[in-house]
Amino acid sequence: MARPKQFDRGQALAKAMYTFWEKGYAATSVPDLLTSMGISRSSLYESFIDKQTLFSEALEHYEQSGRQRLNLWQQAPSVKEGLRKFFYYHIDQALNEESPSGCFVTNSAVSFDLMDHRMQELIQDSFDCFEQSLRLLLEQGQKNGEISVERDMDALVSVFHSINHGINVMSKVNKDKKTYENLVEEALKLI
Repeated sequence: MARPKQFDRGQALAKAMYTFWEKGYAATSVPDLLTSMGISRSSLYESFIDKQTLFSEALEHYEQSGRQRLNLWQQAPSVKEGLRKFFYYHIDQALNEESPSGCFVTNSAVSFDLMDHRMQELIQDSFDCFEQSLRLLLEQGQKNGEISVERDMDALVSVFHSINHGINVMSKVNKDKKTYENLVEEALKLI
């Protein structure tokens, strides 16, 4: 008879997520994960198969919370206000001292070249999904007249996507919230 697992899988996954978030995929070793998760090597492999699968599940866990942030722009009375709410919340999260600086996805993307193809695809998919959500929001703004049809949609998507990841990287060094709020307000003038 197999021994029952002696740990909470969800808690272990959250701890792994924070370890990957803080160190990045390439710099996170299996011993790092075992220590942070508080589990044995055999439990890691029985429950999560390997480091890649664990990273994939940790990324999915992180993105589930990220989907809640997207609701901020989907439930707002206007595209501009939705983006403002999203980015102000995002700034608070990036500067939150109780979690690693920046963003799990951005921090992982910084070491993109050190990842194998499967891990690169996961990060690329995350970038693509966020970009698609931005595009849908901004196109809705064009349809309802908030954004001029003359605006270059590809450029607008790139601007807001870059601001999102730029805040994540800059927040590691500059903790001045007002800097990022001013950045967002200037970008919102584009729409």
